[in-house]
Amino acid sequence: MASIWLITGLLQYESGKTWYTIALARVLSKKGYRVTPYKPVAGHSAWYQFETVENSIKYKLLVGGDVVKYKHYLGVKYGLNILNPVDILSAPPSPRKYRIIAEYLAALEVLSEQIVMVRISNPLEERDNYYIVEGSEEKIVEGLRPWIEKLKEEFNPKPISIEDLVDELYSPRINNLLLDVTRFLSEANDILLVESFNDAATPFYGLLDLVERVFMVSPGYLYELDVEDFKRIAKKNYLLYGDTGTRMNKISNKVDKVFEAPLPIAESPLRLAEKLEEIVGGLV
Repeated sequence: MASIWLITGLLQYESGKTWYTIALARVLSKKGYRVTPYKPVAGHSAWYQFETVENSIKYKLLVGGDVVKYKHYLGVKYGLNILNPVDILSAPPSPRKYRIIAEYLAALEVLSEQIVMVRISNPLEERDNYYIVEGSEEKIVEGLRPWIEKLKEEFNPKPISIEDLVDELYSPRINNLLLDVTRFLSEANDILLVESFNDAATPFYGLLDLVERVFMVSPGYLYELDVEDFKRIAKKNYLLYGDTGTRMNKISNKVDKVFEAPLPIAESPLRLAEKLEEIVGGLV
């Protein structure tokens, strides 16, 4: 059974989780460990990360850029839908759909206002289910609509309301599905590096009991958090405030840090791995 290490990000976007995950996997592999990166829940924007739309058509699977990078840099043997069972495609709405600019700007701050399509895979049963949020196509910027049509033709998604979709994503069924995939990957590895979603403390609640180490990254900096302290505060905040309470900006100041170090700038995850070996060599 693998030791499960969680990588979280301090910022909602662009904390550097994926590059650090890949670099750490390289360092661990060089030390002889069997290691696999895993992103249970991924999100990507059809507008800001348009290459993910092209990749989804290429691989015939709705997929973000992070797990494609896992394959590219690490040659991971597992399928993309095992490395990432739940994938969420978002797109910014058109400002023309709002009466006043303040409503448009507010919508840009809320992910549920921008979700267009979702893939929920059960890779252990070789099943990929697709959903498209009702009314989402009419709201998105006009230039993306032909591409969303291409994705619809490829995946034939089932229409679903945003309320029902959110209920499904936070349901016990999805939690158990992600636990099953986690255990499957754990059986064949020494270390499983689990990359969280945006700035969420954990990609799904059931993972907390399995985590043995926690790393938090921000641009230019790395922290290892006290794992028991992290679990206690994340669980407490979830019970008190729900999902919003487990954002890293809500809990990071409350958790003891056992290690911190600056991260150097690097032009690729592989170059970061070369530099990372010196930084975390004594930790792994």
